[in-house]
Amino acid sequence: MEEIIQWPLVLFSLLAGAGGCAFAFAGASEFVGGTKRARFAVGIVSLVLVVVGGLFSVLHLASPQHVMAAVRHVFSFSGVSVELMVLGLLVVVGVVYLVLSKRSGVDGARKGFAVAGIVLGLLLAFVTGHGYVISAKAAWFTEILPIAYLGTSLAAGALLFLLVSLAADKEFSAKPWGVPVVAASIVGAVTIVAYLAYLQSAGFDVASQALVTGLAVACGIVVAIGCSIAILRCAAGGNRQTLTVLAAVGFVGALAGGLAVRMLMWLFSEGFMELFEAARVVLNC
Repeated sequence: MEEIIQWPLVLFSLLAGAGGCAFAFAGASEFVGGTKRARFAVGIVSLVLVVVGGLFSVLHLASPQHVMAAVRHVFSFSGVSVELMVLGLLVVVGVVYLVLSKRSGVDGARKGFAVAGIVLGLLLAFVTGHGYVISAKAAWFTEILPIAYLGTSLAAGALLFLLVSLAADKEFSAKPWGVPVVAASIVGAVTIVAYLAYLQSAGFDVASQALVTGLAVACGIVVAIGCSIAILRCAAGGNRQTLTVLAAVGFVGALAGGLAVRMLMWLFSEGFMELFEAARVVLNC
């Protein structure tokens, strides 16, 4: 039987979602507070994550011909085509935004692309989960799933934005970002709890996957929120190195929490995957 967890798809949604949300925060810093150097650095890192995530999704396809088929049918508005469109649009908008960031006298255009990047970055995190909402799998058939994808990506993206900004520019101040980072981490935690509660109510024993469930709670909730609150308390006048370490640990925690949610989604699809594999054997395909 094929491995239950489809790792290329897990890594696609995890990296592309975190990258998209980090870019959204970079766009928001045009209006909230930040520096050009920090925004540019975050833009580069986030787009790299989005592209790398996209490459992982390609690895899931059986042959290169399937990649071209997906491109040819991009306007079919299937789950895959929507993901491809949003990812492609975000990369284009992101590249234009980075180019405009290096030019003077284009503030209006740059901010316009920043707004587009905010929308597309958040949308990418959502659509990477929405394509799985199908009635054939009880663990997937809920709108809570893509919301959990978005929530966990938002938490990771916020902390990644702060981490890269602090590392890239000594003039960057974390003070305006304490509350938004805490809010993003709380949103991520709430969506983790909501998805765990849904799984339990749908008849799945989340305790049977104690290690993965524990990872979601310990990292995605405790570590992410704990580091975010510490950042909020230190942002006004804390040591810069301490803030950077807190952002790094919080980002790893939020990313691990998002990974755990995606793992649970696949682990509780085992019954369906076994049925699918049995059908393949019977049909000899």
